[in-house]
Amino acid sequence: MLSYLHGFHAGNFADVHKHTALCVALHLMKRKEKPFTYIDTHAGSGLYNLTNEQALKTGEFNFGIKAIRPHFSSCEAMTLYGKVIDGSNDEGDLTAYPGSPLIARTSLRQQDQAILCELHPTENGTLNRLLKRDKRFHIHKRDGLEALIALTPTPIKRGMVMIDPSYEIKSDYYDTAQTVIAAYKRWPGATYMIWYPLLPENRHQTLLEGLARSSIPAILKSELTCPQKGRGMYGSGLIALNPPYGFKEAIKQAGLIMAAVLFDAHKGQYSEEFLT
Repeated sequence: MLSYLHGFHAGNFADVHKHTALCVALHLMKRKEKPFTYIDTHAGSGLYNLTNEQALKTGEFNFGIKAIRPHFSSCEAMTLYGKVIDGSNDEGDLTAYPGSPLIARTSLRQQDQAILCELHPTENGTLNRLLKRDKRFHIHKRDGLEALIALTPTPIKRGMVMIDPSYEIKSDYYDTAQTVIAAYKRWPGATYMIWYPLLPENRHQTLLEGLARSSIPAILKSELTCPQKGRGMYGSGLIALNPPYGFKEAIKQAGLIMAAVLFDAHKGQYSEEFLT
């Protein structure tokens, strides 16, 4: 299905959680001089306008990036995230939100490369216009989960994968788990990050249980939740396979700040644990 457009949700609390983690992971990957390949299976358009009709219709960014922005200096992880946000906006303004492709563009070095997959024709077109001059980026109009198997392992041995489906289809949870397990067998040295929504139906358990039954070691689960938020998505979840050293501590520190700031009146919570 190609009906999902992230412009309605850009900069919400889930993006804050997910993209702070991505900034930390990419930063830690650069501690070694050896190059790495970044793969984004559901890249989106790369940059979102927070002043257009889509963003203003939902206003979700007001309770995400706008609320957390005054706290960018509260810890190292939030500072890394803040630099990317501020770099996409004029001083003092908050009119644009960078998606994962632009976070990668800010973080990657000249020796690194990126493979971005986006099937939606409009989103793919915007992404191409945004990054067509950057030789480090290779953009594909194809199914991201299929591409992850087809394109790995990459010639560059080190790698990091961001998997962020829309989960419009119930089977996405199962398919994502099975794809990651298969990709890990092909490319066990890579770091994999998988975002998932926390919804009342708890369909994400299919994803978690599938990964937990695998033989993959070091599967870290990070969740930012707001039990009293009401109907709809009540939290954001993130799975990290082979997380870089220092990732767990850094994202926990940021997660506790997010829970206190974003869900102050609703008893927000942050938790993390290893599934395996």
